[in-house]
Amino acid sequence: MPALDLTPVLKPVATVFAFTCFLVLCPMVILAQVAPGVPLLEMAVSFLPQIILLSALAIVGLMAFRPRAAAVGGMLTAVAALPFVTFSKFHTPNQIECAPGDCLTVITANVFSQPDAMAALGALAEQEQADLVAINETSPKFYPQDFDEHFPTFDRLQAGTEPQAHAGHPLALTMLSRSPVGQLRKITPDQTAGRGLMFADLTGDWDGTRIVITHPLIPVSSSWTEARNTLLSVAGDTAADAERFILMGDFNTTAWSATFRDLPGKRAGDPRFSATWPTFFPPMGISIDHILASENFELVEFKVLDSVGSDHYPLMARFKLKN
Repeated sequence: MPALDLTPVLKPVATVFAFTCFLVLCPMVILAQVAPGVPLLEMAVSFLPQIILLSALAIVGLMAFRPRAAAVGGMLTAVAALPFVTFSKFHTPNQIECAPGDCLTVITANVFSQPDAMAALGALAEQEQADLVAINETSPKFYPQDFDEHFPTFDRLQAGTEPQAHAGHPLALTMLSRSPVGQLRKITPDQTAGRGLMFADLTGDWDGTRIVITHPLIPVSSSWTEARNTLLSVAGDTAADAERFILMGDFNTTAWSATFRDLPGKRAGDPRFSATWPTFFPPMGISIDHILASENFELVEFKVLDSVGSDHYPLMARFKLKN
C-alpha cells in the first residue's frame, strides 16, 4: 500500500496559516503601538507572546517550499515582537534578606466576586505577612464579619461613605491595611463608565508612600477602551503626585501595550513568561494584573501566587526603600 502523500493538503494549509500570521496578526500588533485605543488592535497586542509563537511556527512551516515568504514573515514577526523582546519596564527582585518592618509587602488579587476566593486570599495574606491587600471585584456576599474572620489583623479602609455605598457592587474595590493610613480617597472620574480608583497615603514608617488601586474595563469596544485608558491615566497621575508610590490592580492591559508604556514607575517582576489571567485555555494566558512602583523603591521579592479559586492569580511584591 503506497504511503499517503499529505503534501497537497499541508502546503495550502501551511500557506493560509502563515499568511494569516504575517498579513493579519503581526500588522495588527505593529499598528497597536502607533494607533493605541483601537479595540481590535488592543486585543491583538494582549496576545503578543502567542502571536510570536504562532508566527515562528508558520516560518518553520514555510521554509521548505516558500523560503522567500518565510524570510518576509520572519522580518514582520521580528518587528511585531520588538515590544516583547525589548521590554524592560520592570524591577528585578534582588532577593536580599529583609528584616520585619524594613519591607512593605503588598498583594493584589481579582477575586471574581467569589467569597471562597476572598477567604483563601486571607490565608495567603497571613502566610506572606502582607502589609496591604488590594481586592478587585470584591464579593458582595463577603460581609464585615467575614473580613474580621479571614483578615483579622487588617483594617478595612473606607473613604467616607463611598466604599460602603459600593460594597454590594460586584466590581467594588477593597483595600486592607496593617500600616497606618492618613489621607484616603476614592475617585470616580468622568468617562470611565463608573469604574474608579482608591488611594491611601501611608503614615508612620512609610510616610510619603501612596498606594493606588484600580480596575478599569476590558477594551472590547471603543467606549470601553477609552474608559480604560482614561482611568489608567488618572490612576497614573494620582500615583505620580506622591513622593513614592505603588500602583496595582487588574489593569486589563498587558505590559506591551502603548497604554501600559505611559504609566509611571516600573512593574514588579518580568511579566513576559508568566500569566496572571490563565483564560479557559492556559496556553493563551496573559498578564493583565500588575504592581508598579516608583524608582525610589527596591524590589526584594515578587511572586505570582497560587490560585485562590478566582479566574486570576494574585500577585505579591515586597519592597524596600532605596538607600
